[in-house]
Order: sequence, then C-alpha cells, then structure tokens
Amino acid sequence: MSSLLGLGGNIPSAAAAGFYTHQIANSCRFDVGSSSNLSLASASTSGNNDYWTFSFWWKSNPISTDQTFLGAGDGTGNSDNYLELRLRTTTDNTIRSASTDANVFTTTAMFRDPSAWSHGLWNNNNGTSTFYINGTQVATGSLDGGAGSAINSKDMTIGKYTLGTSQYYGGYLAEVMMVSADSSAAVLTPTSFTETKNGVFIPKDISGLSNQDFYLKFENSADLGNDSSGNNRDWTSNGLAAEDQMLDSPTFDSDTNGGNFATLNPLVAISGVTFSEGNLKEADDNSGWQAMWSTMAVPSGKYYFEAEFTEGSRDRGYIGVAQSIDLATYQDSYYAGQTNNSAGWYSANGSVYINASTTGSTLNTYTTGDIVGCAIDIDNGYVYFSKNGTWEDSGDPTSGATGTGGFSLSASTSGDSWHLIVSGWGSEFIVNYGQDPSFAGSITAGTAAPDNGLGLFKYDVPAGYKALCSGNLPTPAADPADDDGPGKYFNAVIYTGTGSSQGITGVGFQPDVVLIKNRGETDAWNHQNDVLGVGKTQAWNSDAAVASETDCIDSFDSDGFTVDTNHKVNASSETYVAYCWKESADAGFDIYTYSGTGSQVTVSHDLGVAPDLILNFLNVGAAWDSTAYWNTPFMGTAKGVFMPLYNAAQTTTYVDSTSTTNFVTTNMSTSGRTYFGYTIANKEGLVRVGQYTGNGDANGTFVYTGFKPAFILCKRADSASFGNWRVMDDARDPDNVGDKSLLPNSTSAAETGSDNYVDLLSNGFKLRNTQNWNSSGTYVFLAIAHNPFKYATAR
Repeated sequence: MSSLLGLGGNIPSAAAAGFYTHQIANSCRFDVGSSSNLSLASASTSGNNDYWTFSFWWKSNPISTDQTFLGAGDGTGNSDNYLELRLRTTTDNTIRSASTDANVFTTTAMFRDPSAWSHGLWNNNNGTSTFYINGTQVATGSLDGGAGSAINSKDMTIGKYTLGTSQYYGGYLAEVMMVSADSSAAVLTPTSFTETKNGVFIPKDISGLSNQDFYLKFENSADLGNDSSGNNRDWTSNGLAAEDQMLDSPTFDSDTNGGNFATLNPLVAISGVTFSEGNLKEADDNSGWQAMWSTMAVPSGKYYFEAEFTEGSRDRGYIGVAQSIDLATYQDSYYAGQTNNSAGWYSANGSVYINASTTGSTLNTYTTGDIVGCAIDIDNGYVYFSKNGTWEDSGDPTSGATGTGGFSLSASTSGDSWHLIVSGWGSEFIVNYGQDPSFAGSITAGTAAPDNGLGLFKYDVPAGYKALCSGNLPTPAADPADDDGPGKYFNAVIYTGTGSSQGITGVGFQPDVVLIKNRGETDAWNHQNDVLGVGKTQAWNSDAAVASETDCIDSFDSDGFTVDTNHKVNASSETYVAYCWKESADAGFDIYTYSGTGSQVTVSHDLGVAPDLILNFLNVGAAWDSTAYWNTPFMGTAKGVFMPLYNAAQTTTYVDSTSTTNFVTTNMSTSGRTYFGYTIANKEGLVRVGQYTGNGDANGTFVYTGFKPAFILCKRADSASFGNWRVMDDARDPDNVGDKSLLPNSTSAAETGSDNYVDLLSNGFKLRNTQNWNSSGTYVFLAIAHNPFKYATAR
C-alpha cells in the first residue's frame, strides 16, 4: 500500500554496462541452405576420450531438419565409430546424444525458443555422459568409453553429422570450447563456465581454463575456425563466409556490444514461410499474405532497421511496424499489415498503409535489390521510410513532434510495445536489425553505426535512433543490473506437506500475498494477505466472504511463510504450489480495502499509474462473486469477469473509471459489504496485462510479453466455451512443453495433457493446444516475469 523502492525507466541502465563481467563479442551463423559447418581432421585432434567437457552457447532456428551441434567419427558408414549431439527438430525438439553403440541420452525437455541464447554443456565422466542447459542437468546416460567415445580421436564436425551430408545446424554458436581432464575429479561442470547473478544466467571468463582442447571465439571473420586455445587446432570452414561472423551475442554492454539482436520470429503462427540465415531471411510460398514479426518489441524510444527486398511477385512486399496487441490478434493474415488500428507499412508498389487504411500517399516503388529503411519514433508517434538511403517524402526522422515527412501512428493500446516487421505475398526479404549489414553476403557490408555504436547498417542511421538489440532494450522495472530482479517481487514455490507446522523458504522476500493450491487434490484455493492478517482466508474458487481460519498460514516470514496443519496448505505427503507477491507500487502491485456504500465509491490506490488489472474480492457480507477488471480493448470499463465462475465476460460496468490514484465503482459497492483486492499495472519486463486471440490450432498463437514468464493467469472472455480460468507457472513446469493447468475457479487438481500445452519462452509464450488456452476466441491474461527479455536465456 506504499511505494517501497524507486525502479524502472525507459533508457538502458548505466548499471547494465558492467553486469556481464565477461563479454562475448561475436558469434558464428550457420545456415542449412549453405551446408555450413566446421571440421577438424583426426590428425589435429587431441585429448582424453574418457574425461571431457564440451561447452557452447547457441541460438537456434527451429527448422524442419535435425541439427548437429557436435559430431565425431570416421568414414561415412554407420558401422564406423561415432558420437554426436544433436537437436531433433524433425521429431520433438529434444536434444539427443547417440553413438555407434546406442542412444546415450534424450532430453524430455523441448527446445524451440529462437529468440534468445542458451548455454549447453555436455561432459563424459568415464562413461557417464551428462547434458546441462543453462546450468540445469536435463539428461544423463551411459557412454561406451571405447567404441562409442570418438571425441578427441576421430574426425570432428561442428554443425554437421559426421557420417554424411545431413543434419546441418541452422542458427548461431558462440564461445565453443572442449576441455579434457585426466580423472573423474577434473571433469568440469557448468560452474566452470557460467554463474547466476541476481537471477540471471551469465557466462564466466573461460580463457584461463586448463587443458583446453580447442576454443572457438569466432573473432576473425577471415578464419572463423581459428582455435584460440593456444594449441593451433584450427578448424576448416565449410560453406561459411566472412559475413557469417555476427555481432549477435549472449552478453551486452552499453559501449561496444549490442548483445542479443532481434531476428524474425518463426514462432508466429504463419504458414508457408521458410526462415533461413539465422532467421534474418524469409521466403513465403505465394499462398497468401504473411507478416513476419521481430522477436523484440519496444514501448518507447527511437529505433531503425533495414530490409533488402530480394524477390517480390506482384509487388506485394511490405516493411513497417505494428503493436504487440495486434500481433496477438492478427497473427496469420495480411490484416496484420493492412487493417490493424496500430500499424504503419510501406509497400513495394509505393502505397502506404497507416492505422488501418491507405494514406493516399504514393512513395517510390521498390524492387529486387533495393534496401528499404524504417525508423519509428514511438514517443512522438511517427514512422518514416527510406529507399536506398534516401528518406521518402523528404522525411526527417529527427524532426520530433513535427513529424516532417513521417506518417502519424495511433496506438491500439497506450504503452504497448512495437515490433519492426516485414510482410508480403510471394515476397522475400533479408532484414538487418543491426547484426548483419551485408544482408547475408548479398551486398558489400555497410559500416554505418548508430550514435551509441551498437550495431551496423548499410545506410546512415538518423541521429538518436538505435538498433533493436538487448543492449538497447528499455530498463526493466526490476533490473538485475541494479541488484534487483523480478524474483524480489514475485515467486512461485512448490513444496510437500508434512501434516505438522513447517516453514516454506526460498521465496526470496517476505510476501504480502500468498495464494496456495493443493496440486494433486480437490482442495479449495487458500488466499491470504498481510493486510487482512494471517487468521483470515479467502478461496478464489468461492463466492463466500473471508473466513476465520487459524490453521492455514501462521506467519509471513523473511524468506517465505509458515503453514499450519490445514489440508488446503499442509496435508502429509501431498504436493502444493504457492504464488507469492511483494506489495510494491513501482513493481506494479498494490493492496487496497474499502467498504461498500450502496452508491458510487472512490477507492484509493498507490500505484502512481492507472491500473491495468483490478482483482476485487469480498471481505465481509453476503456471498458475492469476486470480479476482475481488465484494461484491454475487448474488456475495458464496459465488461467484467467473475473469478469463481466459468462464464464469459459480463457486459456490465464494474469499474466506472480509473486514474493514477484511484478507481471508481458503483456495482462493487453494496452497502453492508466490505471488499479488498489488488490493483496491478503493466511494468516493463516485469508485468504484462493483455489479450490475445486463440486460433484453435496446435501451432497456436504466440503472445509477446517482453520477458520470460514465471506465471500466467488466463481466461477466455468472449464465450463460456473453454471458459475456465487457468494458471501456469515455471515452478511446476520448468521445461517446455508445459501442460500443468490449475483452475482458479475450481477445487480440482491440476489438469495435464495436450489440451493444455503451452511453451514458456524468453520473450512470451506460445500456445500449442487447440482448446483450453487456444480455442478460437478472445482471451485476457496476466503474466509475471521470471526474467526480463533483456537478460533472459531461451527455455
């Protein structure tokens, strides 16, 4: 109920410059179409076959072919000794290690997040082979130390199956190292290569590690296989060129390194489009309009990108911008380009579409080989277009509020983020968000840099504009670089009941609100906060008033809470999940209480901004369904949804108006009742309240949040069909695909199975079911971050 700290802002944090104490300057792009790979002949290999560690950072393109990270073997027949590590994209997107003798291991986790970097570590400890992703062990198996262990004694490949011409890798690799050991005790684990800092998984400086077999830093564009270990075990480059040395990196600073760069997002639910060149090139099959969205989006500031038009039938190519709210609504059609309320597009035929209609302006046409630029000034609300370095309509992107030569944008949702996009029908583009000014080698690489030096382009970047990369993303509301992070304001923890009083720790803060559900039993939800006090409980699934129960939560503690013996929170051997919030206005969460008057009442809050979500509960009085207000285009003040019920949104005004200090209600103000609840506001990289449209397909809607979600609360609002409230979290579902839905309007245990499939990603979530989360209708959601996208690893 008060502001606890000062957070946030919309410029990159100065503290972020020193957050990554070890910088990775470059990566190498591999492309299936060019059969690119690195090879090392057995005469140059050296090391121990029985004790070794292979470490690498990777950012993938989920193409429809299996992809090899590392292989070793001799000859081309399957009878030869070999060993490999590969991503199985043709089947289930798991990672597998196989040898001549047998399958070594296969992960159960699926890896299909192309928007951020991950760290992989594979080691062999005298026949025990273990694989880690981002420091967590995800698979282990038995590896024959003789015939199967071809590492360091056979021909080796990176990016290609050793035994033939297949399984080429498509994506980026960075800081690749092999380290041998002479005993079990010397085999390395992730802590030698990486660490966790304020909840963020980051690389360490590994240049000084002993017993390096090879170390590929990709720091020489003319010799991408150069070994930096000092052993001169240089790899032969096959199908790679200078332009495959990329600025894209797992780390960033504010001066020299942009970090993770945006690419086109292949997870957007489109059909007939092929992505290549590290997801920077798209080609569609001429079957209809398609819109290709950037993996990053920004709510404010000035950004610039370029796209080469490489092929276009019927002049149907577009370059432009659109908001995330529209991405979640018009994902697989040309309407994302032409009829959104918040979009600006420049067509190859010279037409301009702004805010759902043509402007009447006719710009220069563009054709194969032309490079089109797009600059968006979000704060002033203008988009500008250029052709081969000349701004159309004598545009001046630096003109500010006057918008000289620009096109005025109107936002569907104020404060929503904007994507930088290409679209078309039978067209091909290669985009550059700042990481590849050669457009995959199609032109001589440009050398034009933005003012802050992060990224490179073909043509001059307007003053004040930036590349779309992690180093340029806005400072999140809870910034890990400032010794902060989302984990200090929200956490989901799982625990097993004992039947006797026990302290639940590991929350990371003293919670002000705790919501507990018995995961395996039909118990009511237990909802308590420190304003009402530990002896007062409320059930989300019920219309009853707050109850007096002294055997649920006994205390809110410095690192968690203590539960008593009630079966809702602590039955012996039963499993629970607890969602814990810290009240903080700057983190977008405030608790309020008030009394009904029988007429309009004004309820104060301390957010300092207008709330985007209000969850209102009955404290004292006759039974009443808890009600939620959502600040989304479909909902707003005209509608509300009931927390305990399955039904669709009601066309009744429950919240009359909102402001930076209060909200006004008439229909939640019955005399004799008292109420409590929470005002919640969107916060960059921390909290996202929004809506999306399900498509009823297993290749479901992708929803951009700007962070890796730790928690999602979701409800279909336009219909009672598939109308349950649903909760997913990364404590119960730490790997993709997640399927453990809890129903806040029900006492039931968690639902599992394909009807609940959802991938939690570094920048949002992807629906992979046809019903519960993704039936053909409109959904509202609340998502809370595990990590801001600025710092997130892929999942």
